[in-house]
This record gives sequence, C-alpha cells and structure tokens, in this order.
Amino acid sequence: MIRILFLSALFFRPVCLLLAGGITEAMIFPVDFQRGLYSVTENHPYVIIPKIRGDRNALFADPPGFFIELPEPVKVIRCCTRIGKQEDIPYVSEEFTRNGRKYSRYKIRLPKAELLRANPDTYPSWRAGFQIYLQARKGSAGLSEKVSWGYEQQGKTVLEKEFLLNVLPEITPPPSMFEKFRVGMNYYPSAGHEDDSILKKQVGFWTAISRKPYCNFTWEYYRFPKKNIAFLDEKCNLYAFSWACIHSTMILQDSDCDDLGFFVKHKVTRPGVPLFVDRDGKVNPSAICPQYLMTDPEGLFYGDYLRRALEKMKKWAPGIDTFVIDYEPNADGGTCDACRKDFSRFAGLSQVPSRQEILPGKPLNRKWKEYKIRQNTIIMNKIADGVRKQFPGMKLSFCTTELKPWKEVADSWDAVDARALDAKTDFFSFMIYCTGLPYYNYVKYSVENLKHARSLPWIDPSEEEERFFVRYSPEKIRQNMIASLALGAMGIQFYPMDAMDGRRMSIVNDTAAVLAGVEKIYLGRDMSGQLKCRALNSSEMKLFDDKGNFVSLEYPDFSSQVKTHLHEKNGEYILTLLNYSSEQGYLKIAIPGFRGDGVYAADLIGKKGYAGLTGEKIKNGFIVEVPAEGSAVIRISGKECDDPQITQESLENRVKQLRDRMAEKNQFYRPRQDGVRAVQWRTLKKKPMITLIHGENYVSVNPETGGRVEEWSVGKHTVTGLPEGALGQTFFFDPAQPASMEFSVSGVSLEGPLPSITLTASIRTGTSAVGNDNPLAGLILEKRIALDESGKVIITDTFRNPTGRTMRFGFRTRNIPFSVWENRGIVPRVTLNDRPVEANVYLRKDAKIDWYAAKGAVPCPDDISVKLTAGKSEIRFGFPGAAGVYFWKNNVLHTVEPLYSEVILEKDGTASVEQSISFTHP
Repeated sequence: MIRILFLSALFFRPVCLLLAGGITEAMIFPVDFQRGLYSVTENHPYVIIPKIRGDRNALFADPPGFFIELPEPVKVIRCCTRIGKQEDIPYVSEEFTRNGRKYSRYKIRLPKAELLRANPDTYPSWRAGFQIYLQARKGSAGLSEKVSWGYEQQGKTVLEKEFLLNVLPEITPPPSMFEKFRVGMNYYPSAGHEDDSILKKQVGFWTAISRKPYCNFTWEYYRFPKKNIAFLDEKCNLYAFSWACIHSTMILQDSDCDDLGFFVKHKVTRPGVPLFVDRDGKVNPSAICPQYLMTDPEGLFYGDYLRRALEKMKKWAPGIDTFVIDYEPNADGGTCDACRKDFSRFAGLSQVPSRQEILPGKPLNRKWKEYKIRQNTIIMNKIADGVRKQFPGMKLSFCTTELKPWKEVADSWDAVDARALDAKTDFFSFMIYCTGLPYYNYVKYSVENLKHARSLPWIDPSEEEERFFVRYSPEKIRQNMIASLALGAMGIQFYPMDAMDGRRMSIVNDTAAVLAGVEKIYLGRDMSGQLKCRALNSSEMKLFDDKGNFVSLEYPDFSSQVKTHLHEKNGEYILTLLNYSSEQGYLKIAIPGFRGDGVYAADLIGKKGYAGLTGEKIKNGFIVEVPAEGSAVIRISGKECDDPQITQESLENRVKQLRDRMAEKNQFYRPRQDGVRAVQWRTLKKKPMITLIHGENYVSVNPETGGRVEEWSVGKHTVTGLPEGALGQTFFFDPAQPASMEFSVSGVSLEGPLPSITLTASIRTGTSAVGNDNPLAGLILEKRIALDESGKVIITDTFRNPTGRTMRFGFRTRNIPFSVWENRGIVPRVTLNDRPVEANVYLRKDAKIDWYAAKGAVPCPDDISVKLTAGKSEIRFGFPGAAGVYFWKNNVLHTVEPLYSEVILEKDGTASVEQSISFTHP
C-alpha cells in the first residue's frame, strides 16, 4: 500500500479559483510563464499579452478594464488586437508617484473580441488576448521595479497582480553577421499594423544577425498593409506556408480558389470528393480522405489548386522562393471504409478490420502505423511533385517532427517518415521544440542521416503553451544555437513569433555575435574525430555486464552529457564544449594533430583565457572548464586574449579538491552482503546501476536518471525492464522544474526483513528551465527503495526544505510497469478499484491539481487501488493518499502514475509519500 506521512510544517493546499466580477483567472504572457519576472532592453519594443478566463455573460454585462502601472522610463507605445490586421485599442494614462519614483497608470478597455474568447475552464492558449508593446528609454538600464496590473469594474479593482520588471542595456548589433548559417524569426504580428515603426525595429534585430532570415508568408498576410509585406519581402527570405495538421489535407486558405471547392470557409464543397473520417468515425467537413489525396484523380489538387495559391502569394511577395508545408497528421485518423479496405489489402488480412481493432494497444495497430507511414509518404511525394511541376526551381521544405529511426517512426503519433522524402526535399524544417541533450541528439541524427536535404531545426521559446515555453532558458537557447552550428545544421529558426523578453533576446544577440565572428572556422575542416576528451569529474568503475563481460564505465557518467567538437581553418581552431550535466565540467582535452606553438586559447562565451599553453600541451592534453548546463566556445589561435586568464595549475587544484570529495562516497560503490540480502553494482543499458538483492528477487536502480528502478525481477520473472520499463521517478507539475534529477547513493541497509538503498538529490539554484531563481532551489529529495522477501518493492519519497522560505509544489510518480519491444497479442488491462478503465487522468472528487494534463479528469473513488494485468501476470498498486492516478500508453509501454495535490512546505518542513508494488504470476 501507499501511505502519506504528514510531518512537520506540512499541509496539502487545494487549488481554487477566485471569482472577481466574471473573471476567474488572469495572466500575462510571457510574464507568468517566467514566474513573475520580465525584462526589456533599452530602446527596443517588447510585447506582453494579457489573457483572461471567466464567465462570458458576466463579462459582457459589466465589461472590465485592464490596467498596468509602469515606472517612468518604461512606456506603453502601442495597444492593439492580435488576430489578422492589428487594430488599435484606445488607452489613457495618468502619472503618479510611488516611493519617490514617477509611475504611469495605463487604463485599457477590453475589446469585445477578447471577451468572446474568454473561456471558463482553460486559457485559450493559441493567439488569445491582446497585445501591449512596451519600450524603455535609452539610459534606463539597471532599473528593477515591481509592476502592478489587473482589472477594474465600475471604478473598483477586482483583480490585481504584480511582476518584477528589469531594464537591461541596449542591444548592440554584432560586428559581423552570419553569411551561411540561417537564423530567423517565424512571424511578426506587428506586420499587421499600419504604423511600421515597431516592425522595422523587430526585423532589424534579426537582419543584423543573419542575412535574409527566413520568415513565413501565410493567409493572414492578405489582411496586412501591403507596404509591410513589401518590407518583409525585401529584408527577409519569405516562404509560402501551408499546413496539413491532424489530417493529411494541404490547406491553402484564402487562395481565391473557392470555385475548386477544396477549402471554402473551412469546408470541402467539391462534389464527389470524399471527406476525412477520424479514429472515432466522425466526419471532418474541412478535410479530404487520404485515398483521394494519394491519387488526385482529377489532377486539380496538386495542379490548379496549388498553382493558383502560390501565384497569389508570389504576387504579394515576389521574392518567395520556397514552399514550406507543416505536415503532421495524426496516425490514428483516416478510418473511412475505403481506407480500412485499402489497409486490409496492405496488411494481407482476410477481412476489413473495425476501427476498434486498429486503435493503439491493439494487435493490428503496428501494422496500421506502417500503412499510415506509406500513405503519408505517397501524399508527401504528390505535394513535392506538384511544387516541382508548377514552379520549377522553387525550393521545398517539409516542416515535420524530428527525423527518427524507423522503429521510432512506427511508434510515433504522426507516422511521418521524413527520410523517405530526402531526395525530393531541399531542407527539412524539423520542429524539434526542446533543449539540452535531446535537442543535440535530434539535430545530430538528422545531419548525419540525411543524404540530400539539409536540416533546419526549429525551436519555440515564445510558445504560448507553458509546458513548451518553460523548456527554454536563456542559456539553453544559447546551447541550441551553438549545437546547431557545430553539428552542421543550415541554421536555427525561432517559432512562433517575436515575443521573447529582453534576457532571451540579449542572449540570442550575444551568442550570434560570438558565432558569426568564427563562422568561417566552423565551416572549415571538421576535426572532431581527432579530438581526445576525458572527463575529470568522474571515477572509473569496472563492472560485469549481462553477458559476463568485464567493462569499464565512468560514474557519474559525465562524458555522455558533455559534447565536444573541433573545427579548423587556416591554422585557427574552434573547440566547442556543450555541458548538459548539472555539474561544472572539468575536461582534459588533447588535439594530437595540432600544429603550431606559442598559442592563445580564449573562451569567447565565458570571456576568459587559458594561460601558459604551448603546442606540446595542446597535443598531449590540457584542462578546460565548462559551466553546469552551459557552453564554451574556445578559439585557439595566435590572437592574444585580453580577458582574465586562468592557469593550468589552478585548474589542477580544483580537480584535486573535487576528487577528494568524490572519494568520500566510494564506500557505497563496494559490494555488500548479509545472508540472502546484498547490494552490488552492475551495468544495464550501458549505464552503471546499483542493484538491491533479496533472495531470488532484485531491483536495479539508475541514480543518474531520477533514481528510478530500471529493472525489477521477481523469481524467474523480469517484471519491469527493457525497453523502457521503470518505477518510482518523481516529476513535478511545474514544467519549469528539471525533467530528470541526478541522484547519488547516500545509504545502504541490509539489516532486518526489508533491505534498502537510499538516494539523495537536491534542486540547485538556476535549474529552473525558464532561467529564473528557482522557487524550489535547495529542496532535498530522498528516495528509499526497499525490497521484501516476496519481491514487493516499497518506494518512499521524502521532501525536505532546509531553506528559510516556503516551498509549494505538486508532483506525480511515474511507474512504467509494462514495456515490450513488440506487442505479440499481450494487451495490458488496467482496473481502478476493480473497474476496467482506459488511459486517462482520474481524480478524487474533492481533489484539485495544477497540471495541464488534468483538464477534464474523470472522477474516481477516494480509496485508490490499481491492478495491471498482462497475460497471466498481475501487478498491484495502492494509492490511498494520492489525489488521483494517471494512465498513459502506446505500443511500447503502459504507465501507472499516482498524482499528489500541492504541498506547502514551510522552513525545515518534511513530507513523505510511500508506495508499494507487488507482482504475482500463477
């Protein structure tokens, strides 16, 4: 069972909504996603977007007004709508004094369109709200003041919040711009306004970084002033943009093709064209059946329809030379009778399957995915052929999810195999939309595996959905930019719009200034294969793997989290270091093929030099450092460095101190045994893991990846393991928190009937994904994993707050008890309190949690018990203290995840939750 222990200074707080004159909640994007911190730079326009949710009827009955109070150097320079052509929203301002500083209070009456978009349940995340442009005057850098904002009704304040506004120095354009590497912003809402002053400043930022940056041209531009389109066409490389999302139908909106009937006021009206049918059998009137799209029987869809749409776009923007289509259909759609009949022929079935038989988790689903991949490949080829035929010489780009190995394509939600279009595509616009090591690996894989097309990764640091936005911090944006250039991508594209704050804009500019200055070296000789690198942060462990081989591994596994590159041109070298670990990195670097002597090494990012290097030292090895979750771009050349110098002797002393601290933990690396209870280290998935043994049962735990159990064996049954099985990993609901923490072993106990291992981790300052001071910095997590003689696993998670401030957090514990390489007819079945349930979120009736996935949760009983059955095997869970439980599944795995309401932890407070997981097999 699971029990929650209420210890000192702890209570769970339910989430509630405050009703204020029809407004239930309000936010400002991106201020709220940045935890109440917002920055601007001098003399540049920045946009904030207020949004509300509430009761529409109450809002219309008494329309509220918005107000914001800004310190004197910062002004509102525009307030306007944001859909289509920007219309001014009138506002008034009045001056007042607060704490001796002059302020202006701006009052804005909400437009009716915004009231119509108010939603009682969720924020309308996609382009809701209105836009307020702020600008700080020159000379105001250093200002840091609280800003109040809120809503008024009938002269009274009904809702008020505040955030901290910082003014940063004016951005200085880089001394040189990228010549080959493309850096661009996808969309400028300010292009919809008659006054082009803001647009010119925003575009000027990007054109100072990259020559002719990419920018999209879509249907919305037909509502924009033509002079602004002409300006964008002159300064940017506009591309014609279309999309095929959810379904496979290429949408060319407002293309003056209504007579063809393919997309008329969001409906397909052409006689004889079959409509798209989704996974549940529902007809989509705005989309076309894939059978028609694969054949285009009339020759019109990829003929006149495409030609006329592109001709109109080029008439508005003659410089358009590229067609980009956002192609990301859901793999489970397109289930009409004709599609399922075609599928039965493809799969060699004796009869046409029902929709239920091809759903995820069903035996035919994998074959259905393969069919959808083939279907999408045919349609994408038709699009490519249509573009080439209608507009010879026009470049083509498919905007898709990241390039993946075939197995991952077959498991993906969109079933798009981009590699199949390699020969017909000029470049892929990969929506990678992440940071850190995953971003690096996705870009690396695409660059190495595309043979014809190039890779243009997209990132979304101004995304209006919090779980995406908070993946980025200024430093993580920098890492993505450096990784893209070092790996050989053609550039990096920012999505969706110009709405980043001053810190993010500043780091984009500063990083571009460094990289553009050495771009020619990056485009020279890639010597990364000749580079030798050894992490000095870790110790060597010699362990046996599952095949009995004696292998040597690093622990902690630092090297796998640090990526290194070396480029050279005309005797100048660029050493690139990307540290994706939460630890400061100390590396010994050797360049055996280095030529020269009397050199200087300058870290252009860290603004420091490495003193006393010689050609011999560079060949044989020298020490460098790279910040935790940071980067270093080190130029090795004959150019002197004016920055502060660091010696090899001082670095050697730091490494020695680090190794002395590591030696104190070596006691936990030695095997121990007490009768049938033992602890030993082993390798699993090429990682060192600590294994707890009790009789014929064992669990192997990965300290470095969330302290989770990665293999669980009961007797002769390996219950949880490859490919993705795991138990007991903690995830906070706040998406800005680290997705996976690195634990270390802090205790081993083999006494009594319940042997255990204890692991500890802490959340560090600056580890919030948005780059602010982390409100949970200093929180200590202790994970105790115990194993009884029957093989039952008991996991106790304890949270300790040693800081002097109150901490608030909600969390879930991810268990993946079922995971298989290929489902051979074994379909896991889950019961919640003995009632069969589907994958979903289930919450107790009185429970509230602040998690995006919990919207529309299904009510469940207070006493939560779960059973997962797969074939004859049965795994039992009990979560009586949880607020609810979440189940998720795909072809490879099925999760069982208890959810916990918000915890408020006062100074020195402690909270614990405990769960047990048991297995039976007849």
